[in-house]
Amino acid sequence: EDGIADCVLSNGVINLAPDKDQVFREALRALRPGGRLQVSDIVWTSPAPDAIKDDMEQWAGCIAGALLESDYIAKIEQVGFERVTSIAAEYPAGKGLASANVVAYKPMR
Repeated sequence: EDGIADCVLSNGVINLAPDKDQVFREALRALRPGGRLQVSDIVWTSPAPDAIKDDMEQWAGCIAGALLESDYIAKIEQVGFERVTSIAAEYPAGKGLASANVVAYKPMR
């Protein structure tokens, strides 16, 4: 149903979704006005190497499907969320791979 959830949580799976825009649209649809999206996911702080993007094992390992942090945030904002914040901590020797904690809110209107 529309607008029934106070909070939508996701832990490390959106990077596996082929249509991340649809995931964020569905989260927004399910939230009540003022509801919160809380996500922990893998992101890149610099562009992923092409060799990683084309490697199916890297897809299965949640790495190849990860977006740049700025692109991830932009997608959330584009579907209509507001007050989007992200804190990303790069993995040791991650070479641009990071864990991000993202919070966003559905507008009250």
